[in-house]
Amino acid sequence: MLRFLAFFSINALVIHSQTLPACTSCPPNGIWSDWSDSGSCSATCGLFGTVTQTRTCTSASAGCPCDAANTSRTIACPVSPLCLGTIDQQCMSPYTKWANNDLKKSVCGNVTSSDDYVPPTCTM
Repeated sequence: MLRFLAFFSINALVIHSQTLPACTSCPPNGIWSDWSDSGSCSATCGLFGTVTQTRTCTSASAGCPCDAANTSRTIACPVSPLCLGTIDQQCMSPYTKWANNDLKKSVCGNVTSSDDYVPPTCTM
């Protein structure tokens, strides 16, 4: 595009031309907003929760469309606190569930009496 600028002086009219850069084309996939969580994590504790994130096309109003297939994604949640669920969920091999009648609950570990109590995290 060629733009003409006119400068007036006392004695003469001077015309100056300037070439402006050509307009650039749209980015290949458009311009997107940052990802944001569209809900909460599917798990309140533990390592296996997921969360869905969404984003919007910010360049569509300027005539640069975005790839509509990229509007949402599901990712792993950040590390959550350990679950304090049922003892069956907490005990992992070689530990087994043991009924502690004094505490009226089950505990994990190779325990034989209340003196050998292992906390529900199943660590010794």
